[in-house]
Amino acid sequence: MKNMSYLLSHIKNVPYLKKFRKNTYLDMLKKALPKNFQQFLCFMYIKNEILFMVFEHPSMKMELLHKRDFIQSIIKQIEKLHNLSLGIKKIEPIISMKRFENKTKQKATAIDYTFTEQSSGSFANSLEDEKLHNQIEHIKTLILKNKK
Repeated sequence: MKNMSYLLSHIKNVPYLKKFRKNTYLDMLKKALPKNFQQFLCFMYIKNEILFMVFEHPSMKMELLHKRDFIQSIIKQIEKLHNLSLGIKKIEPIISMKRFENKTKQKATAIDYTFTEQSSGSFANSLEDEKLHNQIEHIKTLILKNKK
């Protein structure tokens, strides 16, 4: 083994890692797709020379039906670039009824939001309305109480 790239290319060409290679090329295909496809695409898989693309939203099915030729050209470019044959003859969209969420979301932790009082409570209360005047005075007393 001469260097790291030689080692990686050797590992990629091992026959029993064929599925790994396919998944690598499917990831490259996903990155080459337009942004709206990437956003709603859950996953892809190949079965019986058909590429199944699973989407979260029903509108993406129509979008895929209109852009099949474009996606086929992307697949051909990837095959030509990496000198391989994925054997994809047809592309079929599937709409998932289940929402796929990112599994790496962290659970929300309770954070104690306590701050030191910044105000000194020394401001003029020149309101004429008795009700509002009393509320401002109440706020002043709360500020002075929190300041201590």
